[in-house]
Amino acid sequence: MKNNLSKDGKKFLDISRKFALRDLFLISIIFLISSIYMFFFNSQTITELNGDQSVYNQLAVNILQNNGFSQSIAPPYKPSIQRTPAYPLFLASIYAVFGVNNFEVVRIIQILLMLCVSVLTFFIALLVLQNKTIAYLSLTLCAFCGFDYYTGFGVYSYLFTEPLTIFFLCWAMLFVILARKDNRRIYFVLTGIFLTLTMLTRPVYLLFPLVVIIFISSRSLMKRNILNLVLLCTVILICALPWTIRNYLNFNKIIVLSVPLSGLAWFSGAIINNPDFMPYPDADFSKNGVYLPPEDLELAKTELRKFYQEFNYGGDGGLELFVHDNELKKIGLKIIHENYFVFMQRWFYRLLGHWRFGDVANILNGITKTVDARQCAKIVLKGLVLLIVTLSIVHGLKNKLFILLLLFPLYNMAIYTPFTPQIRYSLPSYPFVIIIFSAGLFIIFNALWTQYQNRVRDR
Repeated sequence: MKNNLSKDGKKFLDISRKFALRDLFLISIIFLISSIYMFFFNSQTITELNGDQSVYNQLAVNILQNNGFSQSIAPPYKPSIQRTPAYPLFLASIYAVFGVNNFEVVRIIQILLMLCVSVLTFFIALLVLQNKTIAYLSLTLCAFCGFDYYTGFGVYSYLFTEPLTIFFLCWAMLFVILARKDNRRIYFVLTGIFLTLTMLTRPVYLLFPLVVIIFISSRSLMKRNILNLVLLCTVILICALPWTIRNYLNFNKIIVLSVPLSGLAWFSGAIINNPDFMPYPDADFSKNGVYLPPEDLELAKTELRKFYQEFNYGGDGGLELFVHDNELKKIGLKIIHENYFVFMQRWFYRLLGHWRFGDVANILNGITKTVDARQCAKIVLKGLVLLIVTLSIVHGLKNKLFILLLLFPLYNMAIYTPFTPQIRYSLPSYPFVIIIFSAGLFIIFNALWTQYQNRVRDR
């Protein structure tokens, strides 16, 4: 694909692969227009906090006030273990310079992070596909994608980890691609640093470095490559170890990053029907079509209530979470064992929800009773996008670097979709999906352009 796209690129649009001064100018123009769009049209002022946002903010405030990494709102400030430090430290550094609770500056900086992500997609696309047309398509689509949350506003309108996660992840994958391409030690070192920063922002990505290492080692086991992979592992260990040591000193328990919350995940995955629904202490689980014996139902609600008291704003976020999480895991595994095929059906619904086809899932599972023309048009449009992405993947599998674009989306889907339907958890995959989609668009446009040229020549 690499050679074909490079060759065809000159036919469709005569742009060289070499980065030039005019590219810097064009990128700057897109950067400026996109910043106006993100700030004025695709985001809003952060005026109130709730849920995760309140917890992240409290952690940042306590860090600044020398209360330690604690989400407690009053003394004694007990250490928290449910979150990792990168995003609270990010907020704390902003508050230290611009004032505590200066959410407007947070919004602006998060917009800048996402603008940088757009530029990173340009260089990732250029490295992988060696085609500047696709790189510009990726840049433009990413710059105006919005990374929207439920409200229709970009995720940079909230104190969520996504902007920082996506920023670190794109840097990590850029260096993974460079490491795969050139096999230089500096790239492996930088890969290790940014993979660890990604993990310390979103702990569920703990195993993603292992996926990267397995992929690189499967391609080559030369002595130099093995040494570089050992170096990569060493860098990750050095960067992550201080936080693990902190956890052990505070809780006398080996906790690599944070509470895994596997129990909540198993229970959620067992009872969720609607891809946009998350279980809360007093939710009516009967609406989800899975029978819970009365004693299990009461125990689940009790444990969920205690869990969220510890987990949410005002809670301590300490080791008590493990106790409630283990109880939820027992109930969840019991439900899945007794309703295995129902669980697989629900997994399929959540898979659709993860890729923004939650409306289709809710039609299939009977939650949506009537479908209007507007919904049908949206579903058809999403279907076309999926077809273009599929075409691009089929066309690009021969390119060894192209496969790297699939690593994180596949990992992210495997980690989240069996258990959790939250749309924003799919957002970190978007930059890579956008590049793949852009490559598919190029293939279609290039085929049409070639057909047009042949017709002109035959006249």
